[in-house]
Amino acid sequence: MDRIIQSMVDSFKINQNLEIKDNSLQFEFFSYYCVVNSVYGMNDFDLEDITTGKATQGIDGIAIVVNQKL
Repeated sequence: MDRIIQSMVDSFKINQNLEIKDNSLQFEFFSYYCVVNSVYGMNDFDLEDITTGKATQGIDGIAIVVNQKL
């Protein structure tokens, strides 16, 4: 990961109070946030609500926004 993206992920981790140590998982949560926030337009959603966990192969996260509701 380049320095610019890493600094954005680090800032995101601090702002969201994430206790995740794994860099790849931090980036996944950062990407979820960026995509959902750009469509949903709000910051008040729980990242855990859109992650699929480790049991689902190939899909790391999913969010459906209908009428501005997640």
